[in-house]
Amino acid sequence: MRGPGDTWGLVLAAAFLCLPALSLTVARAEQKNKGAEFQARFDREPDPVQRAKLMLRLGADQFEEIRKDVNDGNLPEAERVLDQYRNDARSCVDALDAKKINAAKHDSGFKQLQISVQEALRQLDEILAALTADQQPKFAAARSELQKMDDHLVQELFPSSPTGNPPAGKSSH
Repeated sequence: MRGPGDTWGLVLAAAFLCLPALSLTVARAEQKNKGAEFQARFDREPDPVQRAKLMLRLGADQFEEIRKDVNDGNLPEAERVLDQYRNDARSCVDALDAKKINAAKHDSGFKQLQISVQEALRQLDEILAALTADQQPKFAAARSELQKMDDHLVQELFPSSPTGNPPAGKSSH
């Protein structure tokens, strides 16, 4: 027969066992909230250079979320966040291109965006290696688009080829 204190002990033991899971859930919710706030800040930023600079932090936050979703088996959510990253990066590339800035002389924004995209490619390679063949297509398609963006950004930042010839599509005149 149990005494009245035994029930209270069981409640405390159960609470103690559930506390780490609850703490993790609260931490993830807070992180998603901060990520949403930063995404809103990015979306509100009117200057393309400043938006591109924000991609370093935004991309890190988004890929942390992607990795957690993949690890939890929530691939549709991981794909949604990856699409958001890709769209954010594409909007930055397009906006920087529209400003007609010479990135080789004024690399601010271009450099941060290229670093973010390069890191995204590295992380996508790791994620792709852990996925089955039938889980990979959307991630591989996003990777391909990001690779094209990275190639474009590198070309903008470093327009001269190693041989000294102008890059394809640009004349030296």
